[in-house]
Amino acid sequence: MSQTQPFTFFRRFRRASTRMKAALALLLSLCTGGVGLQAQGPSGGAVRAGSAQISGEGTSLTEITQQSNRAVIDWRSFGIGAADQVVFIQPSAQSATLNRVTGDQVSLILGRLDAMARCCSSTRTGSSSGAAPR
Repeated sequence: MSQTQPFTFFRRFRRASTRMKAALALLLSLCTGGVGLQAQGPSGGAVRAGSAQISGEGTSLTEITQQSNRAVIDWRSFGIGAADQVVFIQPSAQSATLNRVTGDQVSLILGRLDAMARCCSSTRTGSSSGAAPR
């Protein structure tokens, strides 16, 4: 095996479609016993800055009602299953929420994420979205 072959794989992977990347992530997860990849509602939410309430955590409908213009929320896991929905209710179009995922699971977004303003996420393990995230 030449030294350039592994690099060729990564170049091709970088250009692969989102669907292909999601399929590979799912395959790798199944091969490792499901560690690190679950498409379920967000869980383990803790507001670290600003003012917000989380309801329906870990269910098919999670609502985050934000009272302050800016908020930071730490999540143990943040995935959205294909039939699930996460709604951010924010005070204005200038509001922003930073979602920091601190757990070891990959964030798999297959369902619906609604926000009136900006909603950003930061993960240690990466994230992937399905063919048609809404």
